[in-house]
Amino acid sequence: MNVGTINRPHLTRRKGRGKSLLCFGLAAVGLVFSLFSQAPPSATTYYIDCISGSDTNTGTSTSTPWKNHPYMSAWSGGYYPHQPGDQFIFKGGVVWTNSCFPLNISRGGSGSGVMDYYGVNTNWFAGTNWTRPVFDAGGTPVTNGPFNLFIFCSDNNITIDNIEMAHFYWDSNSQGYGISHIFVGTQTNIQILNCYIHSWSHDTVANGCLDHMQVINGGTVGFNPGCLCSNCVIDGRPNGTDSGGATFCFPACYNCTVGNMNCAFIVNGNGVIAGCHIGPLNTSFSGTHGAAIEPDGAVGTMDFHNNFIHDCNEINIMLGGNPVASGNAYIYNNIIYNSAPGCILLKTSPGAANAAYVWNNVLDSSQGGSYSILEESGTWTFLAEQNNLEIKGTSSGLFTSWTRDHNLNVSPATASAAGLSSANLYYNSASNMTWAAGTNLTGMGLSALTNDLTGVPRSTFYGWDAGPYQVSLPPPVIISLTTN
Repeated sequence: MNVGTINRPHLTRRKGRGKSLLCFGLAAVGLVFSLFSQAPPSATTYYIDCISGSDTNTGTSTSTPWKNHPYMSAWSGGYYPHQPGDQFIFKGGVVWTNSCFPLNISRGGSGSGVMDYYGVNTNWFAGTNWTRPVFDAGGTPVTNGPFNLFIFCSDNNITIDNIEMAHFYWDSNSQGYGISHIFVGTQTNIQILNCYIHSWSHDTVANGCLDHMQVINGGTVGFNPGCLCSNCVIDGRPNGTDSGGATFCFPACYNCTVGNMNCAFIVNGNGVIAGCHIGPLNTSFSGTHGAAIEPDGAVGTMDFHNNFIHDCNEINIMLGGNPVASGNAYIYNNIIYNSAPGCILLKTSPGAANAAYVWNNVLDSSQGGSYSILEESGTWTFLAEQNNLEIKGTSSGLFTSWTRDHNLNVSPATASAAGLSSANLYYNSASNMTWAAGTNLTGMGLSALTNDLTGVPRSTFYGWDAGPYQVSLPPPVIISLTTN
């Protein structure tokens, strides 16, 4: 199954120029750590096959699988003795239909080192090749639980991996707070990995339907420690392109492809959006405002880097605008283009020490936009705007303090003549326009900033290139030898 048809930008790493490494743990740290980080001996692996399984089976082997999970609405078996660290393997290529849901996960692992696992074994599947197991609502609301949803996480320490979710539907009788594919609420350590979520639809405004659906719903403006979404594809096509949001009040998303909907990421807590492809985002069928990235109730550090954001009809990155939102925002190594009305909007914010640091981005507002950065009300205390390639747009605001230097503000014609456009993701090794045009920001202390968008290390001694790429090689060091 092809889940990459949103046309996620692909970057080829330049040979010999560095490595990109995302490290989620430590390796080879000794047998003691290994023993304590694994699931306890009492944890069990269970197998689930909706086609050939039976809820009266033991579920402990591929030859005796369950039909449903014990927490599914359709479960008809007996008591299930949960243990922290249990693993549930859904057979690849098998479909669970509307009557099976919601899956109300009432028990989870005992901590971040012992997580319950809901996912797959790619060696166990129906058909000739492995495909994801499918949760399919069939284009009708899920009515077997308190909310219209697939998965309700009512405990902590849960991993959901490689599940496909399709044909979710809502109307005026099944909308409101909580409707989502995965409801997280106030839980912690919920990890959603490698999922493909797509093809939702809805009733009309004329029938009282509103745009309430969030694919992953944090459900609160508080912080959800340990929660993250990684390597997922979330795509509203073909019938949901005017609706829905990817995440709501959810703290972290990495390397996700999100598009063909109204809104992408509404973050909370110490929010991180990194390595994501966002767009296109379309106008909501019921007037809900959309954004590529917007904090809602975020108190703390917000870090948005290495993202591609394009074709957004409303807002790209918006900071502030929420009565409880405060904290500093770091926005770097992003490419924003073909969007209106502009690239980064700083709205009214009550935070006494709010600051935005905007470094080494492409901010292209030539396709209908009017600004690179706009601060609306003078409530943001500080803006650092450095090393950006800004095409057409300008920045304005009433900041108490504004550091603005080493940006390249050029016309679309100048950028095009230099071979810098969305067609090549603004990278052209033959162009010297951006070479050493930036200032060295090593001292800012952000390790992700010291590498460019493709993982190439930036110089610790010389001036950086403007924009998200470090194209130019540092000049040679000339050492003068003096004989006394």
